[in-house]
Amino acid sequence: NGDGDINILDAVRVINIILGNATAKPVAGPAGPVWVDMGDLQVLTDGQTAVPIRAQFDGAVAGLQLTLTYDPALISLGEVLPSVHLDGMTIEQHASDGTLRLLVYSIDGRTIQASSLGTLLNLPVELIGRTSGDIAISQVVFADPQAQSVPVTMLNSSVKVSAAPAAFALMANSPNPFNPSTQIAYDVPQQ
Repeated sequence: NGDGDINILDAVRVINIILGNATAKPVAGPAGPVWVDMGDLQVLTDGQTAVPIRAQFDGAVAGLQLTLTYDPALISLGEVLPSVHLDGMTIEQHASDGTLRLLVYSIDGRTIQASSLGTLLNLPVELIGRTSGDIAISQVVFADPQAQSVPVTMLNSSVKVSAAPAAFALMANSPNPFNPSTQIAYDVPQQ
């Protein structure tokens, strides 16, 4: 597309040209920005621990590119698990030296619909050892059906992966003394 970067925008443009869907003049894409959020760790029905990556936007997008960073000495990543929002989409992933690159696109011109903040994909994670580590989104590119970049607003761009507590624990309140409110942290060893 002439912006100097090779990314999902170029892939969607090439697919549009091959399918005969390329337009000389872009038409309206999503009305506003895409809201992207990394949710808290979840235990999936198969017992895997995963980080949900959620998005919300008006209209449709034709592809997305995510770059995530992590410490491979602390965290192991599994194969991305798509949600129903990505039915019919192709997902490619490549991890190397603490960087995971994800591409989501369709070779037949399908689009992704996500009008409310919903999970697009789950990223299985496994903690190596008993320490903790962070996973962060370092780059996000969304392409509309005309291969134009969609503005992205990040809600939460990183998640801490840590081992579950070994036992129940109730911590002291903070601040103490307090007026009119306080916070009390606690640990539970299961979901």
